[in-house]
Amino acid sequence: MLVALINLAEFFIDSLFFVGSFITIALSLIVVVPLMEILKTELYTRKFELVKRTIHISR
Repeated sequence: MLVALINLAEFFIDSLFFVGSFITIALSLIVVVPLMEILKTELYTRKFELVKRTIHISR
């Protein structure tokens, strides 16, 4: 979905300013790649239960 939005933005920007491909690369490296890495890390930690929930005991 994000990749499709970036391609659509590239089309509109490229038709006006002819720099759409540079903006697409920048958006991909700044937004899409880190977001995908965050999602992969979150799924990995949940799958293997690397982070356990702590139970707070009230006195």
